[in-house]
Amino acid sequence: MRKTLIALLAFAAAGCTTSPSVSQRDAIGNPRLERLTSQELAKLGPTAPVKLSAEDLVRLTQQGASPDQVIDRFYQSGSRLKLSDAQIAELRRRGVDHRVVEYVVSHEREAEKIDAITAQADRDAQVRASAQRVYRYYRYYDPYVGWDPFSYPYYPGPRVYPYLGYGWSRWGGGWYGGIGIGF
Repeated sequence: MRKTLIALLAFAAAGCTTSPSVSQRDAIGNPRLERLTSQELAKLGPTAPVKLSAEDLVRLTQQGASPDQVIDRFYQSGSRLKLSDAQIAELRRRGVDHRVVEYVVSHEREAEKIDAITAQADRDAQVRASAQRVYRYYRYYDPYVGWDPFSYPYYPGPRVYPYLGYGWSRWGGGWYGGIGIGF
């Protein structure tokens, strides 16, 4: 068992250290890169569906697709069309079913609502972030919190501390002193 494992590891290591053949290198010695054809690229995986336009709706209808199939394809592709009244009339004149046209119009209306809600949420988040930055900049730091085991983080009752001196702050300045009682 042990000899087999050693032989297998030696074989794997020999396979890792072999140099590529000459046909895989160019004249300078760099590896050759080959491009994939469109058929090979299509085999690799699914691609994003193509967005449908108004002309695609007409083309699908003329090819005989049912309104449900056209609606499903429109939904699956993630398409959005903002149609004017003239474009709606043109689609109906060219044979697009009224259910398809109504779906496209209502889908666009819903998408615009979602866009407005998202934009409002982004603005609200920016306002909150700005307010947090202001709060962090101007908040009061109590120098007496944390040095006494009975101070605010540990003891919720009142604390007494002396203060004395001359100083300036955003609320004014001057001599101050006395005994503070805080919570």
